[in-house]
Amino acid sequence: MSGRVEQSGRLRNESPPDNAIVVVRGGPNTVDKIGRHAAKTAKLWTYEGAPVEGISVFLALGDSGDHSLDSVLASMSTYRVVHLATVGQLRAHGFDLLATGRRPHFTLRSAGGGTLRITELLDVLGERHLNPHFELRRKS
Repeated sequence: MSGRVEQSGRLRNESPPDNAIVVVRGGPNTVDKIGRHAAKTAKLWTYEGAPVEGISVFLALGDSGDHSLDSVLASMSTYRVVHLATVGQLRAHGFDLLATGRRPHFTLRSAGGGTLRITELLDVLGERHLNPHFELRRKS
């Protein structure tokens, strides 16, 4: 037993539209950082029996409310910068999204599974964007 949790029966039945904005938190992202996150996910989860090598992302799935871009960015107020892309951009470059966890959480991976193509992913994500909701929190 690998100890991994199979995600097939846990996924939400949701396919996001191409124009939905994907927010990748915790920038600046690097090959090493994304690689560590993808390896951690692969140790924890499988999908259709294979390890899921992917990263956690959140999608802006509406213009207002809890799943708007503003709301998603506010929930990431500890991150100074984020990366933004659309679902369509990611799909066009061979990535897909599994509807894991609670909405608007997804796991971004290479389409069909396998090794996450991190360098190509970083190219698609492009520039970092300042998070307008960033708040520096000091430890007491």
